[in-house]
Amino acid sequence: MSTPTYSEALEFAIDRSYDINIDMLRSRNLHLDTFNDYLVGTYPPP
Repeated sequence: MSTPTYSEALEFAIDRSYDINIDMLRSRNLHLDTFNDYLVGTYPPP
């Protein structure tokens, strides 16, 4: 197994943290978005 270069490692770390953050935001905000959409009458989506 070869050692990744600094830029490769950085790229991997950024990709991973992006995926994790998107998942966290999605799961945290899912019920809030649904509730807010329901309040303003845009849920369910057409």
